[in-house]
Amino acid sequence: MEKDTLVLSDLDKMYSPDKDLADLYIGQNSKNEEINFKVAQAGNPLHEKMQRKYARQIERYRNFPKKLAEVYEEIVGISILKDMGNLLDDDGNIVASTQKNRIAILHQYRAIFVKVLDTANDINNYLDNPEDEDDGETITEGEAKADTRKNSKK
Repeated sequence: MEKDTLVLSDLDKMYSPDKDLADLYIGQNSKNEEINFKVAQAGNPLHEKMQRKYARQIERYRNFPKKLAEVYEEIVGISILKDMGNLLDDDGNIVASTQKNRIAILHQYRAIFVKVLDTANDINNYLDNPEDEDDGETITEGEAKADTRKNSKK
């Protein structure tokens, strides 16, 4: 049976990634330089390959949260977190963005692990849509909910 493929150029324009890596701003280092990580999109070919490679370990450690977290940190450190720009050690030296160091950072700093995954899973971080440029107005989640409630009463 042949699989039908829809040609939807509008969706292709809106949801086909324009870039391979997204910037993730972490903060300022001790030299007042931006610490900026490079993050590949979740589901990239290497990420999928790593998930298949570690599938048995994921299943084995399903009931052991610490061990399972280590497996996911390794997968993400290899296939998603690609660079740790301007990250300094305590002596002010650049931390090399090696696979080992990336995994160690993800292991040591759970909040960074979560930020990397959030970035990797948001398609908007990989799109260049000039027509969607920020108009300077920011709407909070509360304002959006209030607006939705107001419009639903009409």
